[in-house]
Amino acid sequence: RILPLDCSGACAGIATPAWTRDGRHVVFTRVIGPFDQANNSARSAVLWTSDLDGSHLKRLSEPGIDGAYEDYDASFAPAGYVVFVRVRNTDVHNAVFRMNPDGTDVRQLTPWSLSADLPSVSQATSEPTRDTVVFETYGHGAPPGLTQQVATVRATCGSLADCTARIRYLTS
Repeated sequence: RILPLDCSGACAGIATPAWTRDGRHVVFTRVIGPFDQANNSARSAVLWTSDLDGSHLKRLSEPGIDGAYEDYDASFAPAGYVVFVRVRNTDVHNAVFRMNPDGTDVRQLTPWSLSADLPSVSQATSEPTRDTVVFETYGHGAPPGLTQQVATVRATCGSLADCTARIRYLTS
């Protein structure tokens, strides 16, 4: 079945699709050119939701980030919030964020220095992994002397400093 998401004109493509919690909608990144922003980034690459017939297209990413940041890889927690990766276009570093399903209350969970990528929030509704996000560090390649790692962070941590202190590495 083809999902009729209009991608014409300046639209360069639809990326990183995922299901919403109810299974009746999809969330995806719509990439808009031209690629004339910092580091040849897209003019806009933000999260959108749509019904399965392509109707009720709604922007999920917060306003004002176009050209400066790009949002990808959304996953929905049983508690309803969304976890996603944000790319900072000035230096192409990534961080894991969370937000409400209406795009409000955006919070950073990992520091830019980890260049966190591929986040996935646990679907568990009880401990030990409820509200836990697993992610990969250095998704675009580790700095000299470091290696990519798999790590976790709680999506319910408070400040970025609190979240950073709670990162647990699953690999060494």
